[in-house]
Amino acid sequence: MAKITNKEIKDFIKEKYSEHIEYDGIKIERFEKFGNAKIDVKVISYGRKIGWFEDFIDETLFKNMESHFNWQFGIG
Repeated sequence: MAKITNKEIKDFIKEKYSEHIEYDGIKIERFEKFGNAKIDVKVISYGRKIGWFEDFIDETLFKNMESHFNWQFGIG
């Protein structure tokens, strides 16, 4: 399992999406599902969820998250 910190996730979103979206914060929840570690990332703007992503914590997390957020935010 990859070691991915909350700071790495927040930095990733800030670097990739700050020019494209206005957001107040990132909510990160970690949990176990089917015996594996999962992570739920929510992008919050004005108290509302504007983007979200859930996946297993592994080496493909950032690639999958980028693809998903690009689709959600209409960035291509």
